[in-house]
Amino acid sequence: MIKIAKIWFDKTLPVLFFLVMISIFIPLGYASGNIKAGSGSFVFDDKYGNKDKPVTVWYYYPKEANESTPILFAIHGVTRQGQRMRNAWVSYAKKLKLIVLAPEFTKEAYPHFNEGNFRGSMSDSKSSFVVVEGIFDYVKSITGNVSGQYYIYGHSAGGQFVHRLVILNPESRVKMAIAANAGWYTMPDFSIGFPYGLKNSEITEDNLKDSFQKRLIVLLGEEDTDEHHKELRRTPKAMQQGKQRFERGHKFYETAEKEADNLAVKLNWTLKTVPGVAHNNPKMVVAAAEVLSQYLETQNDNVK
Repeated sequence: MIKIAKIWFDKTLPVLFFLVMISIFIPLGYASGNIKAGSGSFVFDDKYGNKDKPVTVWYYYPKEANESTPILFAIHGVTRQGQRMRNAWVSYAKKLKLIVLAPEFTKEAYPHFNEGNFRGSMSDSKSSFVVVEGIFDYVKSITGNVSGQYYIYGHSAGGQFVHRLVILNPESRVKMAIAANAGWYTMPDFSIGFPYGLKNSEITEDNLKDSFQKRLIVLLGEEDTDEHHKELRRTPKAMQQGKQRFERGHKFYETAEKEADNLAVKLNWTLKTVPGVAHNNPKMVVAAAEVLSQYLETQNDNVK
């Protein structure tokens, strides 16, 4: 028995030592599963909610990534080009050391993705809002990331998605959301029918109070004032929000200020405008990246 034990020890110990050394020195830029350092894509199959609607996720994973690297979702517009949205963020992700995830919601599977495929029920497991939460958990599980919350940016229809995620899913794990140049809004107003407002939705005043505590940046291009833009919604209820996107964004924020005052809660939302920019995602990404950079610096200062 002693001889057998010695043989096992002599043969096994070097192997164990090798495996330990591999685990110590393996490059941090490599993630197990379907994500490796650099740009790529994977297909997310949500077995709990939308198992029949897989979503392609375009990603950027920095080579310096570690377990605490911030995760940013970048939500495309009406053209539904996740790869293009991911690409718009790569240079800033390299600078800020971010993991970027850009899900691509197809028209066939998610015809109303910008509304969350959401019809007023917070428990809807098939909502595109829930898909984001599922992707977040999946990426954490295969990379070892331990972030408790994520950042999210969206432009145009993606901006619609982002502000509705904050309002309609207050339990989401959003740390900071940036909604840029949304075409129309779900107003935080219980007197206006859903989806233009919260009447007849399952959102309660307590839910809205929670949403007001989220950090939401309403980011508006000061030149996004084209009243005849081909993608601008012109239904009567949309027109009540304003003639063009810049007006509607201000109306949305002013409504939130008024409702927060009525509910006697602090509004943790901010309105920011970008001079000289119209309905242009790449230029809005520049402004959004600056906002995010400043916020991340404050988080680092707090840690110190």
